[in-house]
Amino acid sequence: MRLLVITLLLALSTSLSIAQTSLDELIALSNDGDGAATYNAAKMLHDGNQVERDIPRAIELYKKAAAENYYPAGLPLGRIYSSQMVFEIDMDYTKEMLQFASSDPQGGDHVKDAAYFLAQIYIGDRAGKRTIYKWLELAADNGHPGAAADVGYQYFSGQKLRKDPTKAYKYSGMAANLGHGASQYNFAVMHNQGAGTAKDNVAALTWFMVAADTDKRFDNGTVEKFENGLTASQVAKAKRDAKEIIARFK
Repeated sequence: MRLLVITLLLALSTSLSIAQTSLDELIALSNDGDGAATYNAAKMLHDGNQVERDIPRAIELYKKAAAENYYPAGLPLGRIYSSQMVFEIDMDYTKEMLQFASSDPQGGDHVKDAAYFLAQIYIGDRAGKRTIYKWLELAADNGHPGAAADVGYQYFSGQKLRKDPTKAYKYSGMAANLGHGASQYNFAVMHNQGAGTAKDNVAALTWFMVAADTDKRFDNGTVEKFENGLTASQVAKAKRDAKEIIARFK
């Protein structure tokens, strides 16, 4: 038992040593102006990932990475300065950093999350619809399912955005293919109505089936009604297509 404890302690010590060496290497690369290394060193310290957590030093390194135009650094800075991790919350700096992260021309998860976070802040600020949906649309374009669902619905309904069936179909389709149940149902309705796309009741049935599988609220008898109005071969095709789509979400 004593040997086992000693072995485990040695293994832990070795692991921490390797992590520290990794951090030291990242700091060395950071000193040479490598923004990605600066960011990764900051993230290690922020997360306490096998090194002692050090938020002030992480902030310092995130700021250095941002100054080196490493866009992903803006997202954690935005999160930190809108939270209790700092002595005083600074929403102006939060917005500045989230806007910086969102401005990455390459896109990516940091753009998706920063833009969505900005939209939520502006909703809380009671900003105008144009400002809010500017950021929601950017988040949607970078793969945020909730943003895509919201934008798609608003373009379809015309409640907060000018009606645009083509954009409604685009964004609802994005959200549907990301597994958003309500958007899958709406996407089916668009195929049924020919809104933003050619009318196609086989595709409509496909997406009604997918929606019913994703969220039991949409298992409401619509599938059975549609099946009754289609031929056996059409229903069979819809079932095959739905099965393929559903498999992507499992």
